[in-house]
Amino acid sequence: MTGTWRAWHCRGGAAAVEFALMLPLMLTTILVAVESGRALWLHNTLQFASEEAARHVMVHPDAADADVADLALSRLPNIPPGEVGVSVTREVANGTDFVTVRLTIPFRPLAGLLPPDLLLLEGEARVPLPQ
Repeated sequence: MTGTWRAWHCRGGAAAVEFALMLPLMLTTILVAVESGRALWLHNTLQFASEEAARHVMVHPDAADADVADLALSRLPNIPPGEVGVSVTREVANGTDFVTVRLTIPFRPLAGLLPPDLLLLEGEARVPLPQ
C-alpha cells in the first residue's frame, strides 16, 4: 500500500508536465501576436503609400498614372514591388474629378501554419482633384 500511495502523491515532475501542457498554448499566442503585428504594419504601410501618391496627384493633377504608381511603390520600404498590385483610377462624380490609388498585397504568414494568400491586404486613398 505504501508504493501506491507514494505514486499518487509524488510531486516530482509536476512542473515539467504542466510546462509541457502549456507550452503549445504559449507559443501559439506569441505566434499570433507576431503575425498580427506584421499584418497591421503591412496594412499601415500600404495605406501610407497610397495616401502619399494621392496627395502627389492633388498637387500635380496632370501626373501620369504610371508615375503615380511608381511613386506609390517607392514609398513601400522592404516590400518587393513585384508582389504589390497598384491601380490608379480617375473618375468624375457630381462634376468633381477624383483619383483613387489602391495598393494590394497578399499576406503570407512567416510560420507557414496558415495557407498562403489567405488574406489580401489593401490600402486605398481617394482624393478630389483641384478645379
